[in-house]
Amino acid sequence: MSLRKCLAGLLMLSLLFSLCACGRQEEAEVPQPEAETETGLPAELPEEEAEKAPEEVPVEPGFFETEFVAADALGLPGVTPILSPAELPDKAYILGEAQMEMTTEMDAGTLPYAVLDVPERAVGRRTAELRIPLGEGYAPGDSLVVSFCLRDPGEDESGISLTADVTGADGGTWLDRSYVFMPEPGQWRQYYLVAQVPADETGGAELVLDIGWKAQVLEVGGVSAVAVPGGLDKDTRKLVPETRIGFNYRGMEADAPWRAEAEARIAELRRGAFEVLVVDGDGNPIEGADVHVEMLSHAYDFGTAVAMRHLTDTPNEDQAKYQQVIEEYFNCVVAENSLKWPPWEGDWGADYGQTVTFRAVDWLEERGIPLRGHVLFWPSWDTDKTPASVKSLSGDPDALRAEILGHIEEETTAMQGHVFEWDVINEAYVNRDVTSALGDDPERPQIFVDAFKTAREFAGEDVKLYYNDYDFFSNSGVRSFEKNLFLYLLEQGAPIDGYGEQAHVGTDKMIAPERVIEMLDEQWAATGLPMKITEYDFTVALPTEDAYRVQSDYTRDLMTALFSHESSNGFMVWGFWAGAHWRESAAMFGHDWEVMPWANTWYRLVHEIWWTDEIAVTDAGGVAMADAYLGDYRITVTVDGKTVEQNYTVTENHRSGVTNTLTVVCE
Repeated sequence: MSLRKCLAGLLMLSLLFSLCACGRQEEAEVPQPEAETETGLPAELPEEEAEKAPEEVPVEPGFFETEFVAADALGLPGVTPILSPAELPDKAYILGEAQMEMTTEMDAGTLPYAVLDVPERAVGRRTAELRIPLGEGYAPGDSLVVSFCLRDPGEDESGISLTADVTGADGGTWLDRSYVFMPEPGQWRQYYLVAQVPADETGGAELVLDIGWKAQVLEVGGVSAVAVPGGLDKDTRKLVPETRIGFNYRGMEADAPWRAEAEARIAELRRGAFEVLVVDGDGNPIEGADVHVEMLSHAYDFGTAVAMRHLTDTPNEDQAKYQQVIEEYFNCVVAENSLKWPPWEGDWGADYGQTVTFRAVDWLEERGIPLRGHVLFWPSWDTDKTPASVKSLSGDPDALRAEILGHIEEETTAMQGHVFEWDVINEAYVNRDVTSALGDDPERPQIFVDAFKTAREFAGEDVKLYYNDYDFFSNSGVRSFEKNLFLYLLEQGAPIDGYGEQAHVGTDKMIAPERVIEMLDEQWAATGLPMKITEYDFTVALPTEDAYRVQSDYTRDLMTALFSHESSNGFMVWGFWAGAHWRESAAMFGHDWEVMPWANTWYRLVHEIWWTDEIAVTDAGGVAMADAYLGDYRITVTVDGKTVEQNYTVTENHRSGVTNTLTVVCE
């Protein structure tokens, strides 16, 4: 017997037991979250069980096993192999900008794997793919069991990210769910997919790994597949250890060191000593007075994007709930679309026009809810970003420049006194059409300097002016671009007050909280500019209990990391209701207003854990002390059954060494 056949037998028996064990695990039902879902940290987080290969087999655990066991270990008769790991070099090909190098230098010894390098210029979905044809030997109604192995070589601290699909000749998916991957560094891990051959299939299928989510280096091998005639029934399908999303991210442990460090910074940066002196009409201190220190609103911005049309007219049932949530959960909002250039000009219809916008502004101002402006200038010809009429000026740089600055003047003038902050420029790292048409250097564009100066002139001195972009936390190219851009703007005297970062994350992209802190440290040290998370959401690819758990846990950890950083001044979610959200699975509330776990996480952090509401009693000197989060307060002093109320804003944190002091006179 050859060594290869011996290894095959051992591996086949080993995986058979693991497959059967996996088959006993029932698929989780989608939870209906309760309003009081606990989101605190467990005392201990469960450790994943490591797969173990027999010691006498010199092969990495779980690697390249499917070639030997996909047919027999499942106990299925007549299974047809349609792809072997040895075929990878001949069949695999790249679409888009990425490099692929084949190698066989690994512990398994004989089978090839691919090293894939995705450059920064290729970042973006469907701009870099690894495709592997699955061969022949299957018919409509069959099931395809596909397996492959991934390894993160650990060259990027933020990890690798990709998605997988099985597609037909027409590009349509043969899977019944989405699959996303973010493997741990340094280890091969094996994954399985089950695809169903459509009834009208005629052209064959490919395994597609969408590797263009970020600049990264990753390794792929052990790609194999078998066809199951007639398809897998429900019970047999459970025998396949079908891929489950790995909901792990570095620093998720309850005792991760970054947590204690973050909490210490929060206590220092976000809280301050608050002294209330209670005296009588003659200035004598009153002992024994009850002092209720009641927080009304955070100094830190905890906000959301809103659809302005839902804040106008007599609300229907959904709109009434929409408005109620805004008032209860958030202390500021940003107009999701209505203040962008095309809808401002009326290009998107009445629901987004200026009439609706100003009626929504009235609603917000009646309730004292500040509005953030988004966005004045987006350097792209996309008609969702810049009116189509503006592109007609692309051959006349002077006229184009005047049109852009004229729009900024017009909109900031109209909204003066109604917004507290503007995104002046949006997403310039990938959108460079307009700056190129102007003849500007896209890395150091004069139009940005002019845009900020124009916005300052007409928006008002008190309005903060921001640059906004995405992928800061997952793309080093964005971080470098922004740093250089900010330094250029500051050198040119542009009145930039801060920068906004989008954080559209999900089960495929969870950046370690401590790494987020490190990246903010670097940008803060280089530019000294404050930052705000301007667009947060967490997309759930598969609606499972585990997915909703990690959505809640990661939100808690990212919010904690940001709230603890001295450069951070706000955290805004990009919508909250599935009925008005660009990614329904990322919403805080479902279509019927069912409360998702991360909505409770948000509320508990913002309105309970990071909140001050306490009663103190004055001492012999008439002083009551509180350790208060920065923000607005109502102070109620009760003496002999009589009360005096006074508002106060706590502005000095512990780091300043200054005590916030209020004197209340009780006649």
